[in-house]
Amino acid sequence: MVLWGQLDGTVCGADAPDQKLRALLGEVQGLQARHQYVDALLKLEELEKTHPDSADLYNIRGSILLSPGIRNFDAAETAFQKAESLQSGGLAPLFNLGEVSFVKHDWAEAKRRFEKVRDAFPAANLAVRHLVMFKLVLCELKLEQVAAAEAIIASQFTFMDDTPAYYLSKAAVAFQKKDEAAANEWVEKARAIFGENQTVSYVDSLMEARWVVNIGLPPAPGTSSK
Repeated sequence: MVLWGQLDGTVCGADAPDQKLRALLGEVQGLQARHQYVDALLKLEELEKTHPDSADLYNIRGSILLSPGIRNFDAAETAFQKAESLQSGGLAPLFNLGEVSFVKHDWAEAKRRFEKVRDAFPAANLAVRHLVMFKLVLCELKLEQVAAAEAIIASQFTFMDDTPAYYLSKAAVAFQKKDEAAANEWVEKARAIFGENQTVSYVDSLMEARWVVNIGLPPAPGTSSK
């Protein structure tokens, strides 16, 4: 998942779009949700002519280009870099650049980028902060640094938190240790407690890590399409 202002996908940001632009970007998001990617990108091209300084526009373009049906990593990176240039140091573009590396399975670079988000926004709201730390847990695990991942979990999450980060981090550790039964149990606990809306971003990350099956995803980077 990517951000364009807020975790829930609401269009906002430092450029504070007017109501008309907000509505038009909402239409683009609707097209994206229906997998009408060509139409969404064409609408963004039209909006770019009148709102070339909207960081949210480029964040949304990047999110479309990163969609499973397209997966144009270079173009997505360019879009997020443009957003970052317009909203220097902004949370959304920095997170999204980390997400490009994460989806590419460039775990070392994803770790570096998410650490940058963590360090730049220590007072980010809990939902964002926990998602960033969860991404770092997954990066550490994919880099075979299980102890480092478990240290993050111990220092950052508890089972009493208002996010599913603790439960789904435990699931990730179990997946890395090849204990699928325990991993799936943690996933189901998280879903039972927090529901689909609060767990979807986390489970999507487990899917991108190829620990949870999603037949809609393309083959993992660096693997055969057979």
